[in-house]
Amino acid sequence: MEQTLRAAIVSAVSSGDMPRAVRAAHGVLEAEGRYEGYFALVTALLDSGNPGLAAQYFAILRDALPDHAEVAYGYGLALQRTDRLDEAILQWKYALEIAPKFADACRNVAMGLIDRGRDDEAAVFLKRLLGLKPKDARALLHLGNIAFRRGAVDEAGATFRQALGADPQCVEAWINLGEVERGLHHLAEAETCFRQAISRAPEARQAHFNLGVLLLEQSRWPEGFAEFQWRANLNRIPPALAALPLWSAAVPAGARVGLWNDQGLGDAILFLRYAAGLKARGAEVVAVLPPSLTRLAATAPGIDSVAAIGQPLPVLDHQVPLASLPHLLAEPEPAARTGPYLSAAAAGGREASARLSVGLAWATAADGPNAKARNLSLEALAPLAGLPDIDWHSLQVGPATAEIGGSPWRGVFRDPSPRLRDFADTAALVAGLDLVISIDTSVAHLAGALGKPVWILLSRPCAWIWQWDGGGSVWYPGATLFRQDGDGDWGTVVAAVARALRDRRPDDGLSS
Repeated sequence: MEQTLRAAIVSAVSSGDMPRAVRAAHGVLEAEGRYEGYFALVTALLDSGNPGLAAQYFAILRDALPDHAEVAYGYGLALQRTDRLDEAILQWKYALEIAPKFADACRNVAMGLIDRGRDDEAAVFLKRLLGLKPKDARALLHLGNIAFRRGAVDEAGATFRQALGADPQCVEAWINLGEVERGLHHLAEAETCFRQAISRAPEARQAHFNLGVLLLEQSRWPEGFAEFQWRANLNRIPPALAALPLWSAAVPAGARVGLWNDQGLGDAILFLRYAAGLKARGAEVVAVLPPSLTRLAATAPGIDSVAAIGQPLPVLDHQVPLASLPHLLAEPEPAARTGPYLSAAAAGGREASARLSVGLAWATAADGPNAKARNLSLEALAPLAGLPDIDWHSLQVGPATAEIGGSPWRGVFRDPSPRLRDFADTAALVAGLDLVISIDTSVAHLAGALGKPVWILLSRPCAWIWQWDGGGSVWYPGATLFRQDGDGDWGTVVAAVARALRDRRPDDGLSS
């Protein structure tokens, strides 16, 4: 087909003149008996952002040219762009049957399978692609990612290094190798990887964020919180605040500032301690938070008023996310504001007793990274249920409360969950307890912020705020940390908690 005719088809599609484009395609078929005009038509449709119409014409071409690999491949692209990925994968596989060395089709099959969560099948096609292109850094990158997702950390690291050997500029491979090194507690090596990524792509958000987390885990607060400003969650800003400028230390006193949270609920409690620093800079501070947090947040020093997200707001001049305050206030050291900084009156009276009153939270409703690994079941906590002289109180809300009626905790718990409407209600309950035992969830932060002794059960790896080792927390002086010896090893954690409860001193009941 002459280039002028191809250009005429592309021009017609670009201008939206489909009748002219179709006539031109028909012209090739009638004059020469070939379908190349239609191939130019559907390709132009695809390139111009009309995947639905392209898919219709590709289907016709696919029937007319069943042995044409490029047609099957293009049909797959059109299907993919109309959210028909499973059908697209079948077309790319068919293109590979016709042309076994079709590298792009092989790559697309692999990536489509990864999108569908079919890693094992995807790995087969990635290895096939490497047979065609042995130094394909992207194929190696994705093979490394698959190994990392199934927990084969050493294999993942080796594969990321292969990817970097093929292409030292592969930023994602540097980032992912850094995560492997961090998981192995090779902190210097991890830092090198993240900085290598940033040197190649200064705006690589994930590299900056991962570096920030790594630095914070090592108590390198100023630089860590500066890098933490790259977190993706900042796009969660409430719509009513989105048009407001970010508060900075240069803003004159008297500004009305909306304080909001881009992290989990526990993180909101953690960073509320910095509201007092914002108030000290002359701001009028309005906490704009989920309804479950507003009553509790009103007790934090520095908070002038609270508003629930979605409700009418007062006129505000600036906005600032809670987790940005350590950086923006130039107050990165946690020890400067360790609390207690929230308050609650104990719900109801409590008679003096020799028995220990303990609140327990064992599951999180969070859906972020590592959330599932943080959860325990009540069955796993069975060694605690039969310990003497303890009154157990459930601090759990949500679906996990269904476990309370099961063995071995049946009849052991006091379950106040039906009357826990928000965190202020939970705080009132916690205020009347001797001790809180919790996984890494909002209840642990709540107890710490109230100054209540809290034992926190940590998975491995754990959130950066708990750092890598040690039995105490720089954020909550009353916290004791119980860490897994290895991934998923809750047995040793629960056994350690049971020993600590049995060995508590009679005078305070809380020695560990």
